[in-house]
Amino acid sequence: MLPGDQVRFLDLPRHSTPQHLYASSRRVISHFLDRPDIRTTLGVDPHVPGKFSACSPTVGMAFNAAQDGLHNSADYVSALLARRVRVLIYVGTYDWICNWIGNEAWTLALEWHGQQDFASLPLREWKVDGHVVGKTRSAHGLTFATVDAAGHMVRFSFVILSPSLGFLLD
Repeated sequence: MLPGDQVRFLDLPRHSTPQHLYASSRRVISHFLDRPDIRTTLGVDPHVPGKFSACSPTVGMAFNAAQDGLHNSADYVSALLARRVRVLIYVGTYDWICNWIGNEAWTLALEWHGQQDFASLPLREWKVDGHVVGKTRSAHGLTFATVDAAGHMVRFSFVILSPSLGFLLD
């Protein structure tokens, strides 16, 4: 497997995200998480080797073997909304593994105080600099948004749009 192929597997088009952006961010994150002061702050056992890995097949297989791969987090999202914490769920339309249709479905089915209002709203277009870049729905602190033609790592697919996602929470 070539570097970055594990990420490309998550996206529909092989051209959706420039690989230099993945590689660059992985290096920065790895360097940060390998720092002794950060490891101490995070409570990492000193016996754990100091080489951070963002994606480990060994760890993934261990989670799967223990049937500990996926957990529903909807209750946590509901609890945040109940405490009036704003939540943004965003997804690239070219993300295969966490597709936008499934993400939209769980946000519509989410049980919370604003469910009826949220579910009654249609998706509407959202724009950056006059250009449609996706669809969104928002009510009572929950916002769902798609980013057109973005892959699994939305911010790397369209770096220019990443700061714009914040406005969706306003």
